[in-house]
Amino acid sequence: MTALTESFLFYARTGLKSMLADRAMVMTDFVLGTTTPFLVQFFIWSYIYTTGPDEIVSMTQQQTVFYYAFALVMGRLNNSYDVISRISENIREGTLEVYLVKPVGFMHQRLAIFLGESVLYMVPLAIVWILVKGQPSHWSLIEIASTVILVLVSQVLCFLIGFCVGLFCFWLVESTVLLTAVLVLSTVLGGFLLPPQFWPELVQPLMLYNPFRYLVAGPAQYMVSPFPEIFIELLVGSSIYIAMLSLLAWALWRKGLMRYHGAGG
Repeated sequence: MTALTESFLFYARTGLKSMLADRAMVMTDFVLGTTTPFLVQFFIWSYIYTTGPDEIVSMTQQQTVFYYAFALVMGRLNNSYDVISRISENIREGTLEVYLVKPVGFMHQRLAIFLGESVLYMVPLAIVWILVKGQPSHWSLIEIASTVILVLVSQVLCFLIGFCVGLFCFWLVESTVLLTAVLVLSTVLGGFLLPPQFWPELVQPLMLYNPFRYLVAGPAQYMVSPFPEIFIELLVGSSIYIAMLSLLAWALWRKGLMRYHGAGG
């Protein structure tokens, strides 16, 4: 194992331990951030399907309920709030030097910590997946592998979105406006409010091909309907955004360091 890999794993373990240390926050996040919204969606859509048609845009009541179960868990997993907040704090307080002297680059440090923290949030995702899929005899190794790939790719994409947004703090004093913008865009475009196909045709392209869809609605849709064409479309779309955001992150990082002043700003 190379020194670079060891350092990456060290940061990942550090991120996981920091999450385990704050058990109260984790439990509150699981209960209030996931269970409560799911119950609200369950009652709303149960009423709609009971008093209305059996299918809405080719989705049955069961598929819609399962979609929201996966979407809400993916939303908790793919949350770049802490990435943006911490980068903003490092830039504003002038403490980047502490991280720049490490053997692992700043972006890779943050990515390792982000992935380590996410391990804990993958547990409820696995639980929901098992509950939805039922007995092990109904499981497919190909479906499991493709789901794991999509989740990992969505994690990298989520981090890059947060990292790029956080780097704009080189030009801003406060990160509040950035955090609010990402929260609103993720809620609307990610698929929390409605599945993408439920929106009017006029906005369908925006709802289907924006980067936030690949964080929440896309993986949730595949977990409900694991068709190969959906997997390929999500993998290709996510990969394109990852490549574009990687270039943007590189450019913003170089430009930002020219404006940066350390030792407390």
